[in-house]
Amino acid sequence: MVVEECSLPSKSTFKLLLPQIIACFIKNYAVFTAGLATQFPTVIIPELTGIAPTDGFKETLSITSEESSWFGSLTYICQLIGSIIGGHVIDIFGRQRILLISITPSVIAFLMFYFANSVVVLFAAYTIIGISNGVLLVAAVTYTGETCFLLVLTVPETPIWLLSKGYEEKARETLQWLRGWSTPEFVEEEFQLLKASIEDNSQYYSEEKSEYLKIIEKFKDFTSRSNLAPIFITFLLFLICQSNGIIAMTPFLVQIFKALGTNVDANWSTVVVASVSLAGTISCAATVKFLGKRKLCLGGLTMCSVSCAFLGFYALKELPTGWNSFHLPPDVEVKSSWIPLVCIMGLFFFTSLSIADIPWMYMAELFPFKIRGFSNGIILAVALLIGFVNTKAYKDLEVGFSIGGAMIFFSVFTIIFIPLLYLFLPETEGISTDDIEKFFSHKNHRITQVNIKKFLESEKQKESKISK
Repeated sequence: MVVEECSLPSKSTFKLLLPQIIACFIKNYAVFTAGLATQFPTVIIPELTGIAPTDGFKETLSITSEESSWFGSLTYICQLIGSIIGGHVIDIFGRQRILLISITPSVIAFLMFYFANSVVVLFAAYTIIGISNGVLLVAAVTYTGETCFLLVLTVPETPIWLLSKGYEEKARETLQWLRGWSTPEFVEEEFQLLKASIEDNSQYYSEEKSEYLKIIEKFKDFTSRSNLAPIFITFLLFLICQSNGIIAMTPFLVQIFKALGTNVDANWSTVVVASVSLAGTISCAATVKFLGKRKLCLGGLTMCSVSCAFLGFYALKELPTGWNSFHLPPDVEVKSSWIPLVCIMGLFFFTSLSIADIPWMYMAELFPFKIRGFSNGIILAVALLIGFVNTKAYKDLEVGFSIGGAMIFFSVFTIIFIPLLYLFLPETEGISTDDIEKFFSHKNHRITQVNIKKFLESEKQKESKISK
């Protein structure tokens, strides 16, 4: 059974949304620590390699350029391990408890960073952060996707998980809180729908089955026909997200700015880029309701490709042959210009506007509830593996083809995938998770159908004609 939309009594939209906003804000504050850890290499690598040290500060530890490529990419392979673990345990212990548990190792790792007296300790601390972040991100994305709604009501995570474990009264209280501190009568219809959903999917919650059998059943559902399209779409989005240049460049951003010769200090340039990225994320949140995810993705990626192309051609024309940021000659002066900074700002802004955040939205929407946590764990693991490969390979790419050649590569890679998104990426903005599930599970669904509303209306009209 698919959980249907239920009609709630009239109530202030703000009061309905406020508890969900609070819950997701608290969750995202936990993710903030994951963001800090992910950006750590950007600050640490130039100090440890000595490429762009801070004035007046002498670092006692050091690493080679090869070790820096490992340090910059280590978090992704560790997050991969964490996401696989998280995809399974969040259905056992619940999203909230996993969010709390996964923060503790990060605190320990930050203390290890502070007291580190060897490179081994730095790598160990970053390994701990990576694994805990992988678990945290799976729980966070799943929690948001199942607690929030836009225009239509969708199923909240916490009550349905509590029901699956038999905590009926606690589930009712939580549902009342999520629906604006409502009365039991106000949420009764939705509560009964949630109970029916649990009964219909009882094979996933049965205590009589071993965890191994539950995983096997979830994997079978994950690879079922109705989920092939969501798997392909989310994989394609994360492939582009992890491969358009931003992920690979971020750990080495300070040295890249120094190699390109911007008019702004290399360390301060990263602050400018971070501010631009924040502006892009805010712009995405402000415009996605009106423009939709599909248009933002296609338009933003086009501008990302243009930004990379301009930067690549500038570097090939203005910088010495074979110029790269990993082997900067100490006695060579680079011509200063605003062009590299503007191009990188454009790349980061349009990435944040489109492909940086939107894949996470799709991952939270496309899979049905019964396997959502499991599916998110697998997709996130694949995305992190791609991020690891790209970040680790970036040094070889830049050294082999120069910094200009690397930027041209990212531009061409991005532009190749835009037609694929145009053909296969459906618009889910303003569509309930119920309708999204009906769309992908419908017998007449084709992967090239991207207008969910039009498809469902058309099929409904066909069914009404047949019934007459």
